Amino acid sequence: MNYTQKLIQTSLLTLLIVFCFPHATHGATIRAQVNGNSTTQKAESVQIFIDTEGKEINVVDGVITIDTDPANIQYINLGGSSLTLWPNKPSLEKNNISFTGGIPNGISGKDILLFTIMLNESPAPTSINLSNVKAFLNDGKATTISLTPLPQTLTWVGKDSDTTSLYNVVMNDKTPPKEFELYVGQENTLFDGKYFVSFNTTDNESGVNRYEVIEGKNGVIRTGSPYVLQDQSLKSRIEIRAIDNAGNVRVEVLDNSKKGFNYLQILLMVTAGIFLIFIFVYLYKRFVTSRR
Repeated sequence: MNYTQKLIQTSLLTLLIVFCFPHATHGATIRAQVNGNSTTQKAESVQIFIDTEGKEINVVDGVITIDTDPANIQYINLGGSSLTLWPNKPSLEKNNISFTGGIPNGISGKDILLFTIMLNESPAPTSINLSNVKAFLNDGKATTISLTPLPQTLTWVGKDSDTTSLYNVVMNDKTPPKEFELYVGQENTLFDGKYFVSFNTTDNESGVNRYEVIEGKNGVIRTGSPYVLQDQSLKSRIEIRAIDNAGNVRVEVLDNSKKGFNYLQILLMVTAGIFLIFIFVYLYKRFVTSRR
């Protein structure tokens, strides 16, 4: 898949929500599962699930309000999420988490994980408002599904067996983010027509924390996607690092410095050409001599 296809794919996810005039249908649920520790009686994470009731969806969009001190929210983990494209990654503003995510080929199921809200072992939230979330059917018509919120459930787990706490998720994650590709693109309507590189990956355990780029001999720059290239001649080596919340690193490289011919290659080609000419002349003379 080239960059243009990915750009169109992501744009369609956004246009599907912003510019279409959808009609609604019913028959799906959304729920929050609060995980915590039975000893301390404190919550450690909140997972958001959707049951599509047999329907196939491709976009989920909305705002979730969680009744807890925002300082208790460590970060929002996309590890293990069923969605793969995030035009709007879950972002926290006060007690509201807004997001837009999708999956190009659609998905259906009973336990579709959207994301996990990692808490700082705080008291369990007294309420989680899921009524402002909607999904879109994978039907090409921007048909919305009304998501019926289910009562939140508490899943208390013992300290020894807990696998959802922030500490255990990070400590047990030894796997770097998934491999990903780098796409160099240029659009006249974006970034004043400058070349940029686009990339995206996921991490199914602790989640992707950040991206870093090293372009040529420049230092490390923390970045997002897309990244506008400093070297618009496209001759520099580009290194993108995806780092998860446990510190595992996945590195992908696009080495433009090796593209094109350098002086050594040109010299070798000229030498080879001259050698072939000599061979041709020698064989020609042998052929003419033998004919006489």
